[in-house]
Formats: sequence, structure tokens, C-alpha cells
Amino acid sequence: MCAPVAAFMAAHAVAIMLASAAVAVGTTVYAGMEQAKGQRESAAYNAQIAAVNEKLAENKAADALQQGSVAEAQSRAQTRQIVGRQIAGFGAQNVVESGSALDVLGDTYAIGNTDIQRIRYNAARQAWGFGMDAYNAKAGNDLNQFQSKVDQQGTILSTIGKAASQIGGAAQSGMFGGGGAGGTVTVGQWAPVGG
Repeated sequence: MCAPVAAFMAAHAVAIMLASAAVAVGTTVYAGMEQAKGQRESAAYNAQIAAVNEKLAENKAADALQQGSVAEAQSRAQTRQIVGRQIAGFGAQNVVESGSALDVLGDTYAIGNTDIQRIRYNAARQAWGFGMDAYNAKAGNDLNQFQSKVDQQGTILSTIGKAASQIGGAAQSGMFGGGGAGGTVTVGQWAPVGG
């Protein structure tokens, strides 16, 4: 190495090392900030998806109840039609609506009511299932948001730790005028360049 370059390197070695350490620390901090930003953006996107899933599940629950109401009305109409045909049949055969004929009509109504109860139960059970899907989507989103905050805090703390480690490594190397390995550096005491 020629003498002027060696003299320049010797005179500016601390400044070059400080600049190098500053770039390393700056890069670490920037990478940590970008990682935390990515975690925030990912959490926001997941929150939007969870909100959509929650709303879809709520809509499915409402639809299940509505379909149950429609099916119940159709079952009632069918029962009335069956009873009407039975009454017409009894009348055509000159059967009085008492005794066994009345029992048949009562059984038809009982079967119709059983069908209605089954329809109500199935609609309510299906709506409950969709309601649980909505609850789970919201709970999952809440957990995701919490985990995202924990991850972001972990990233920030990890970044601070890496930056401190880089600064500590620079101090151990004597960059701050501490005299090399095993030297002590007191914060705020910097060695003058060239001195």
C-alpha cells in the first residue's frame, strides 16, 4: 500500500469505523422498522378478511332463520291441504267428523306440528352454527391483532438488541477510544480523531 493511502487510512480509521458502524446500526434499525410495518399491514389485512367472514356468517345465520320461517309456512300450508283433502274425503263418503275420523284429523295436525317443530329446531341449530362461525371469526381476529402487537413489540425489542450489540461490538473493538478487547467505554466519552 502506498504511503499516502496508508497515512489517510491511519488518520481516518476511527471515522471510517464509526461510519461503518453507523451504517450497520442504521440498516438494522431500518430492517426492524420495515418488518414491524409489514406485521402491521398483515394484521390489518387479516382483520379485514376476518370482518368479512364474520359478516358472511352473520348473514348466513339470518338466512337460515328466514329459510326456516318459509319452510314452516310451507309445512303449515301442506298440513292444511292434507286436512282439507281428508275432510273432503270424509264428506264424499258420508263420514261424520267425529270418533275415528276426528282422530285422523287430530293425528294429521299433530304430525304437521311435529314437522314444524323439526323445521324450527333445524333452522335454529343451523343459525346457531353460523353464529358460532361469526363469533369464531371475531375471536380469531382479536387473537390475531393481539399476536400482531406482540410480534411487532418483539421485532422492535430484537432490533434494539441487535443495534446495541453492534454498538457494543464497535466499542469492544476500540472504535470509541476504549483500547480494544476488554476495554471499557463510558457513554459520552469519545476519543478525538487523530488524538
